[in-house]
Amino acid sequence: MQYKCFRELEKKLSNAADEVLSCALAHEDDDPFCVSIQDIAEEHDFDRQHIFLFGEMLQERMPGIRVHISDGEVMVYTDPKPLLHVMALPFDPERMEKLLDKSLEWIGKNESGTDLYDTLKNEIGMTNDEIGAAGFDLAEYFTDPDDEEQTDREQDEENEALNLQ
Repeated sequence: MQYKCFRELEKKLSNAADEVLSCALAHEDDDPFCVSIQDIAEEHDFDRQHIFLFGEMLQERMPGIRVHISDGEVMVYTDPKPLLHVMALPFDPERMEKLLDKSLEWIGKNESGTDLYDTLKNEIGMTNDEIGAAGFDLAEYFTDPDDEEQTDREQDEENEALNLQ
């Protein structure tokens, strides 16, 4: 069982670690990236006594960096170019895939027909093939770009004819 206070602390430290790592990677000086312990603790609302946990979290997120904590500062030593490929994602890819699957399932339960097709095609940006591969049977709503152009031309011609009358 994990207590709520531990989850909250973990989230605060995680957000702080994301921010510091992002800044450290963008830091282009030869010197280490430095941040005040007081500033980062206040900004992310955690007690300064947890700064060593924060330092551990930084190193877990990006193996190969060096973190030095002293004199009221956290110093991050990194050369961003060789380390970009080892930086851990902030979220587990399997979890993200599950969330995406659940999102598509929710959309499929709450929309149907043309509305569902329009959401998947126009709002999410899925292709007809992707819509089918995701398990949606919406082939009757698939549109061919050539058909859309022809329909638009026919509509323009019909509007023109109405305007001439």
